[in-house]
Amino acid sequence: MKKLILIIGFAIVSTAFYTGCSTTQVQTITKTEAVLISSVDTAMNVWHDWVVAGKATQAQVDAVKKAYNYYYDAQQVLKAALEMSTVSTGTNAPTSDVTTANNAVLNAEQTVVDLVKTFTK
Repeated sequence: MKKLILIIGFAIVSTAFYTGCSTTQVQTITKTEAVLISSVDTAMNVWHDWVVAGKATQAQVDAVKKAYNYYYDAQQVLKAALEMSTVSTGTNAPTSDVTTANNAVLNAEQTVVDLVKTFTK
């Protein structure tokens, strides 16, 4: 959960730094990240309660852990892409890198949430 707190802090702080031609896309992605982080955090809290209650198998725990680690890694790549977009301005800003990284986070987030929903039914 500490990892999520760091990511939330990044999302909030980074919104203040984006200025220039590509601000709309970057700001939109940053705001979207706050929603994704919240949904994964909620899913992981539900998952925690499920595991503590003894309702999860080891295979399920491993699957959720793997999906969460992939999600976390995707968040780190997006963070790096967003940071790079702050140092690049104008037409040279790597917005395609930000978009690609954001898509990876979206997919990873959906995987985590879907696994938790499936396992906790």
